[in-house]
This record gives sequence, C-alpha cells and structure tokens, in this order.
Amino acid sequence: MKLDRYTKKLTTDIFLKLLLFAQLQEIESLHVLGDSLFEDQLQIGVDLDSISISQLSRRLNGMNPDIFQLLFLDLVLKFI
Repeated sequence: MKLDRYTKKLTTDIFLKLLLFAQLQEIESLHVLGDSLFEDQLQIGVDLDSISISQLSRRLNGMNPDIFQLLFLDLVLKFI
C-alpha cells in the first residue's frame, strides 16, 4: 500500500504512534492529542514537534480501515 504518497509531515508511522499514545493515555479528543505534542518525550518518540487539529482530522478520515484490521490481526497472531 502506498500510504504516504503525498504526506510530508504526518506519516502513517507517526500517526499510528500518536493513536496508540492517545489510546494508552485515554486521550478523548484530537484537540487534547494535539496539545499533548508539547510534551518533550512524545515529541522525541514520534519525531514531530507540532501538528494542527485539521491535519490530525484529515489523516484520521483518510485512513483506510484495512490498515487497522491488518495491524490488529498481526498483533493477534503474535500472541497466539
């Protein structure tokens, strides 16, 4: 899959890391997730210093759901 064809800043890898962080930290909105990027550890972990809410929203809306299914199935297979 060509997931990052026109992506400059918010690659699939970075976006999935942000979603994982949001899930683990129980972050309830994209606004709070965007604000979380002010934390130094998160900036280092995802190699991103800031991102707009609109970029996060566009990326989330543009993600192919098959990616999440493949990721989930891959994780399940590792624990079987």
